[in-house]
Amino acid sequence: MTPIKNLTIKQKIIFIILSITIISISLISTLGILSSYQHLKKDITNNQQLNAELIAENCITTLMFNDAEGANRVLQTLTKIPNINFAKIYDQDSLVFASYLSKNENYEEHNLLIKNIIKTENDHIIINEPILYKSKQYGTLCLEISTIAIKEKTFNYIVSAVINLIIVIIIAIILATKFQNIVSKPILDLAQFAEKISESSNYHLRIEKTTKDETGILYDRFNGMLSSIEEHQLERDK
Repeated sequence: MTPIKNLTIKQKIIFIILSITIISISLISTLGILSSYQHLKKDITNNQQLNAELIAENCITTLMFNDAEGANRVLQTLTKIPNINFAKIYDQDSLVFASYLSKNENYEEHNLLIKNIIKTENDHIIINEPILYKSKQYGTLCLEISTIAIKEKTFNYIVSAVINLIIVIIIAIILATKFQNIVSKPILDLAQFAEKISESSNYHLRIEKTTKDETGILYDRFNGMLSSIEEHQLERDK
Protein backbone atom coordinates (compact mmCIF):
# COMPACT_ATOMS: atom_id res chain seq x y z
CA MET A 1 0.00 0.00 0.00
CA THR A 2 3.00 2.34 0.46
CA PRO A 3 3.54 2.92 -3.29
CA ILE A 4 -0.15 3.87 -3.59
CA LYS A 5 0.17 6.38 -0.74
CA ASN A 6 3.02 8.05 -2.58
CA LEU A 7 0.92 8.65 -5.69
CA THR A 8 -0.47 12.08 -6.46
CA ILE A 9 -4.17 12.76 -5.95
CA LYS A 10 -4.73 12.55 -9.71
CA GLN A 11 -2.94 9.21 -9.88
CA LYS A 12 -4.83 7.85 -6.86
CA ILE A 13 -8.19 8.76 -8.38
CA ILE A 14 -7.28 7.17 -11.71
CA PHE A 15 -5.92 4.10 -9.89
CA ILE A 16 -9.11 3.70 -7.85
CA ILE A 17 -11.37 4.10 -10.89
CA LEU A 18 -9.35 1.61 -12.94
CA SER A 19 -9.16 -0.89 -10.08
CA ILE A 20 -12.92 -0.84 -9.55
CA THR A 21 -13.54 -1.07 -13.29
CA ILE A 22 -11.13 -3.96 -13.86
CA ILE A 23 -12.31 -5.96 -10.84
CA SER A 24 -16.00 -5.44 -11.66
CA ILE A 25 -15.69 -6.29 -15.35
CA SER A 26 -13.46 -9.29 -14.58
CA LEU A 27 -15.95 -10.70 -12.06
CA ILE A 28 -18.91 -10.14 -14.36
CA SER A 29 -17.05 -11.67 -17.32
CA THR A 30 -15.94 -14.67 -15.28
CA LEU A 31 -19.46 -15.33 -14.02
CA GLY A 32 -20.81 -14.87 -17.56
CA ILE A 33 -18.28 -17.33 -19.01
CA LEU A 34 -19.01 -19.93 -16.31
CA SER A 35 -22.75 -19.48 -16.82
CA SER A 36 -22.38 -19.78 -20.61
CA TYR A 37 -20.27 -22.92 -20.21
CA GLN A 38 -22.88 -24.55 -17.99
CA HIS A 39 -25.72 -23.57 -20.34
CA LEU A 40 -23.85 -24.89 -23.38
CA LYS A 41 -23.11 -28.19 -21.65
CA LYS A 42 -26.72 -28.48 -20.48
CA ASP A 43 -28.10 -27.70 -23.95
CA ILE A 44 -25.84 -30.24 -25.66
CA THR A 45 -26.65 -32.87 -23.03
CA ASN A 46 -30.41 -32.27 -23.31
CA ASN A 47 -30.31 -32.37 -27.12
CA GLN A 48 -28.27 -35.56 -27.16
CA GLN A 49 -30.57 -37.15 -24.60
CA LEU A 50 -33.49 -36.55 -26.98
CA ASN A 51 -31.45 -38.08 -29.82
CA ALA A 52 -30.62 -41.04 -27.60
CA GLU A 53 -34.30 -41.61 -26.83
CA LEU A 54 -35.20 -41.61 -30.53
CA ILE A 55 -32.34 -43.94 -31.47
CA ALA A 56 -33.23 -46.26 -28.58
CA GLU A 57 -36.84 -46.51 -29.78
CA ASN A 58 -35.66 -47.43 -33.29
CA CYS A 59 -33.40 -50.14 -31.87
CA ILE A 60 -36.10 -52.04 -29.98
CA THR A 61 -37.04 -54.39 -32.82
CA THR A 62 -33.41 -55.00 -33.80
CA LEU A 63 -32.69 -56.31 -30.30
CA MET A 64 -35.91 -58.28 -30.08
CA PHE A 65 -35.09 -60.11 -33.35
CA ASN A 66 -31.32 -60.16 -32.84
CA ASP A 67 -30.78 -58.04 -35.93
CA ALA A 68 -27.28 -56.63 -35.40
CA GLU A 69 -27.04 -55.42 -38.99
CA GLY A 70 -30.24 -53.42 -38.59
CA ALA A 71 -28.95 -51.95 -35.32
CA ASN A 72 -25.77 -50.81 -37.07
CA ARG A 73 -27.85 -49.17 -39.79
CA VAL A 74 -29.78 -47.28 -37.13
CA LEU A 75 -26.55 -46.11 -35.50
CA GLN A 76 -25.25 -44.86 -38.86
CA THR A 77 -27.92 -42.14 -38.72
CA LEU A 78 -25.72 -40.55 -36.02
CA THR A 79 -23.41 -39.31 -38.79
CA LYS A 80 -25.87 -36.44 -39.24
CA ILE A 81 -25.62 -35.50 -35.55
CA PRO A 82 -22.54 -33.46 -34.53
CA ASN A 83 -20.29 -33.99 -31.50
CA ILE A 84 -20.84 -37.76 -31.14
CA ASN A 85 -17.58 -39.72 -30.83
CA PHE A 86 -18.87 -43.24 -30.24
CA ALA A 87 -22.15 -45.05 -29.91
CA LYS A 88 -22.68 -48.60 -28.74
CA ILE A 89 -25.69 -50.78 -28.17
CA TYR A 90 -25.31 -53.35 -25.40
CA ASP A 91 -27.65 -56.32 -25.11
CA GLN A 92 -29.14 -57.73 -21.92
CA ASP A 93 -25.88 -59.49 -21.14
CA SER A 94 -23.92 -56.21 -21.41
CA LEU A 95 -22.25 -57.41 -24.61
CA VAL A 96 -21.70 -55.07 -27.55
CA PHE A 97 -24.52 -55.66 -30.05
CA ALA A 98 -23.77 -52.81 -32.46
CA SER A 99 -21.40 -49.86 -32.56
CA TYR A 100 -20.73 -46.58 -34.34
CA LEU A 101 -17.49 -44.61 -34.68
CA SER A 102 -17.27 -41.02 -35.83
CA LYS A 103 -14.97 -40.41 -38.79
CA ASN A 104 -13.22 -37.70 -36.77
CA GLU A 105 -12.27 -40.10 -33.97
CA ASN A 106 -9.61 -42.75 -33.56
CA TYR A 107 -11.07 -46.03 -32.38
CA GLU A 108 -10.42 -46.92 -28.77
CA GLU A 109 -12.09 -49.94 -27.25
CA HIS A 110 -13.65 -49.12 -23.89
CA ASN A 111 -16.85 -49.80 -22.03
CA LEU A 112 -19.43 -47.04 -22.19
CA LEU A 113 -21.80 -48.67 -19.71
CA ILE A 114 -22.02 -46.56 -16.56
CA LYS A 115 -24.06 -46.70 -13.38
CA ASN A 116 -25.59 -43.27 -13.92
CA ILE A 117 -27.57 -42.15 -16.96
CA ILE A 118 -25.16 -39.24 -17.55
CA LYS A 119 -21.48 -38.97 -16.73
CA THR A 120 -19.29 -35.95 -17.48
CA GLU A 121 -15.55 -36.36 -17.97
CA ASN A 122 -12.76 -34.04 -19.12
CA ASP A 123 -13.39 -34.02 -22.86
CA HIS A 124 -16.66 -35.89 -23.27
CA ILE A 125 -20.06 -36.74 -21.85
CA ILE A 126 -21.42 -40.29 -21.67
CA ILE A 127 -25.16 -40.87 -21.93
CA ASN A 128 -26.78 -44.25 -21.24
CA GLU A 129 -30.32 -44.68 -22.54
CA PRO A 130 -32.17 -47.91 -21.64
CA ILE A 131 -33.86 -49.61 -24.60
CA LEU A 132 -37.27 -50.49 -23.19
CA TYR A 133 -40.44 -52.05 -24.53
CA LYS A 134 -43.43 -52.55 -22.24
CA SER A 135 -41.24 -51.98 -19.19
CA LYS A 136 -38.80 -54.71 -20.26
CA GLN A 137 -35.21 -53.68 -20.94
CA TYR A 138 -33.70 -55.30 -24.02
CA GLY A 139 -30.45 -53.40 -23.93
CA THR A 140 -28.75 -50.06 -23.48
CA LEU A 141 -27.75 -47.36 -25.95
CA CYS A 142 -24.55 -45.59 -24.96
CA LEU A 143 -23.35 -42.34 -26.51
CA GLU A 144 -20.01 -40.62 -26.00
CA ILE A 145 -20.37 -36.93 -26.82
CA SER A 146 -17.41 -34.63 -27.42
CA THR A 147 -17.22 -31.40 -25.42
CA ILE A 148 -14.72 -29.82 -27.82
CA ALA A 149 -17.46 -27.61 -29.29
CA ILE A 150 -18.25 -26.35 -25.77
CA LYS A 151 -14.57 -25.58 -25.12
CA GLU A 152 -14.22 -23.78 -28.46
CA LYS A 153 -17.25 -21.60 -27.78
CA THR A 154 -16.05 -20.95 -24.24
CA PHE A 155 -12.63 -19.95 -25.58
CA ASN A 156 -14.34 -17.54 -28.00
CA TYR A 157 -16.27 -16.06 -25.05
CA ILE A 158 -12.99 -15.60 -23.14
CA VAL A 159 -11.34 -13.86 -26.12
CA SER A 160 -14.36 -11.57 -26.50
CA ALA A 161 -14.33 -10.83 -22.77
CA VAL A 162 -10.62 -9.93 -22.85
CA ILE A 163 -11.12 -7.65 -25.87
CA ASN A 164 -14.09 -5.98 -24.17
CA LEU A 165 -12.06 -5.57 -20.97
CA ILE A 166 -9.23 -3.86 -22.87
CA ILE A 167 -11.71 -1.52 -24.58
CA VAL A 168 -13.39 -0.70 -21.25
CA ILE A 169 -10.00 -0.04 -19.60
CA ILE A 170 -9.04 2.38 -22.39
CA ILE A 171 -12.37 4.19 -22.06
CA ALA A 172 -12.02 4.21 -18.26
CA ILE A 173 -8.51 5.72 -18.50
CA ILE A 174 -9.77 8.48 -20.82
CA LEU A 175 -12.78 9.27 -18.62
CA ALA A 176 -10.82 8.99 -15.36
CA THR A 177 -8.12 11.33 -16.68
CA LYS A 178 -10.78 13.82 -17.71
CA PHE A 179 -13.07 13.71 -14.69
CA GLN A 180 -10.44 13.39 -11.95
CA ASN A 181 -10.03 17.16 -12.24
CA ILE A 182 -13.43 17.54 -10.59
CA VAL A 183 -11.88 16.23 -7.35
CA SER A 184 -8.20 17.08 -7.70
CA LYS A 185 -8.38 20.62 -9.12
CA PRO A 186 -10.03 22.29 -6.07
CA ILE A 187 -7.47 20.63 -3.78
CA LEU A 188 -4.55 21.65 -5.99
CA ASP A 189 -5.97 25.19 -6.20
CA LEU A 190 -6.07 25.32 -2.40
CA ALA A 191 -2.47 24.07 -2.23
CA GLN A 192 -1.35 26.78 -4.67
CA PHE A 193 -3.28 29.43 -2.74
CA ALA A 194 -1.71 28.29 0.55
CA GLU A 195 1.74 28.54 -1.05
CA LYS A 196 0.88 32.06 -2.25
CA ILE A 197 -0.12 33.07 1.30
CA SER A 198 3.08 31.55 2.68
CA GLU A 199 5.23 33.50 0.27
CA SER A 200 3.44 36.86 0.58
CA SER A 201 2.29 36.67 4.24
CA ASN A 202 -0.81 38.52 3.03
CA TYR A 203 -3.58 37.23 5.27
CA HIS A 204 -6.17 39.58 3.78
CA LEU A 205 -6.53 37.24 0.81
CA ARG A 206 -9.39 34.73 0.65
CA ILE A 207 -9.88 31.75 -1.61
CA GLU A 208 -13.18 31.66 -3.47
CA LYS A 209 -15.34 28.63 -2.74
CA THR A 210 -16.52 26.94 -5.95
CA THR A 211 -18.22 23.83 -4.54
CA LYS A 212 -20.61 22.97 -1.71
CA ASP A 213 -19.16 19.57 -0.93
CA GLU A 214 -16.40 18.57 1.51
CA THR A 215 -13.89 20.62 -0.51
CA GLY A 216 -16.11 23.67 -0.06
CA ILE A 217 -16.10 23.04 3.71
CA LEU A 218 -12.31 22.83 3.58
CA TYR A 219 -12.24 26.22 1.79
CA ASP A 220 -14.45 27.71 4.50
CA ARG A 221 -12.20 26.35 7.26
CA PHE A 222 -9.10 27.69 5.49
CA ASN A 223 -10.65 31.12 5.04
CA GLY A 224 -11.67 31.03 8.70
CA MET A 225 -8.10 30.23 9.69
CA LEU A 226 -6.86 33.21 7.63
CA SER A 227 -9.40 35.46 9.35
CA SER A 228 -8.16 34.30 12.76
CA ILE A 229 -4.53 34.93 11.80
CA GLU A 230 -5.45 38.35 10.45
CA GLU A 231 -7.26 39.26 13.68
CA HIS A 232 -4.26 38.17 15.76
CA GLN A 233 -1.99 40.29 13.60
CA LEU A 234 -4.22 43.36 14.08
CA GLU A 235 -4.30 42.84 17.84
CA ARG A 236 -0.53 42.39 17.91
CA ASP A 237 0.03 45.56 15.88
CA LYS A 238 -2.06 47.58 18.33
